[in-house]
Amino acid sequence: MTDGPLVIRHTTRSAYVTRITTASPVAELPFAYRLARVDAHALAWLDRMEPILEFSLASHDGPYDQWPDRTPLLRNGQPTGARLQGYVLEAQYRCVHGIVLITSYDCPFEESNDFYLLSDEYTLLAHTQLVVPYGSYLLHAHWPVDAARLRLHYHARLIYTLSIIPPSGMYGSRFAFTLQCEGAMSGDDRARASIAGLEQRAISTPGRDNATWALIERDSTGRATTHAEKRSE
Repeated sequence: MTDGPLVIRHTTRSAYVTRITTASPVAELPFAYRLARVDAHALAWLDRMEPILEFSLASHDGPYDQWPDRTPLLRNGQPTGARLQGYVLEAQYRCVHGIVLITSYDCPFEESNDFYLLSDEYTLLAHTQLVVPYGSYLLHAHWPVDAARLRLHYHARLIYTLSIIPPSGMYGSRFAFTLQCEGAMSGDDRARASIAGLEQRAISTPGRDNATWALIERDSTGRATTHAEKRSE
């Protein structure tokens, strides 16, 4: 994002943040972030996606194979009116374009992810999936790269980059996601640390075999935890 002064323009509905640049016209950021005060922490999401803990998915009763295809999205425990594919909310971030949510299906051996970009009114701006027949993508770790990109670490040494592509300005253009497979990203310190942490847990877990790579769960902190580790707690 191009550097420039920040101007807070108050409206009757919310405070919009506008960045003035010398290289382009004034552009209003779509996400109407309600600012109590303007400081470096409050505006951190302008330059890098910010992890948040505001959203959750409603739970389903009954047998798994009878659960509905979509799950109500809650914000601070209250219904938003939006319904997303998936049963587990893996990650949530605030960014300049809105809210990024990642969901999964609570199905370790055939896991997949859905990626959503929502406006602050919960309008769907973009959606994509990471899924492969008879395969599994279990999200081990994730971290922001900048205002429009996330790194996603899956099993072993598999890392993807999720990028938000804003509308081009041409008639009919919309937001979109791209997913780029990065491999092990040996030059990225954060990626190396995440890979090393996952491999160390694999080595230190007694009786672990290849099948248990697909039995990784996330705890409330986002740390990957295997079923074997849970049994030993």
